[in-house]
Amino acid sequence: MSLGTIQYIHRVLKNILSRVEEWGLIKENTMTKVKKPKVEQTEFEFYDEEEAREVIAALYQEARKWRLFVLGAMIGSKRRGELIYNAPIG
Repeated sequence: MSLGTIQYIHRVLKNILSRVEEWGLIKENTMTKVKKPKVEQTEFEFYDEEEAREVIAALYQEARKWRLFVLGAMIGSKRRGELIYNAPIG
């Protein structure tokens, strides 16, 4: 899981247990003792100009849909999930 997802789960659990504590169903919200997970910055690597040219040249050997898919990722700064979610079916 990504660290963002882990932080989200931590926040949701803490909120749920706070509500349950308010309702008197538990004596103490034990999540208040759990430290929030720290997010570490991920360093990204990008293609340099020559590498990008090589990838684009190689894409012209592939089917148009794959060429457009990869170019959309490169030029539009789209992530895989964004491309798949917005891709037409068929």
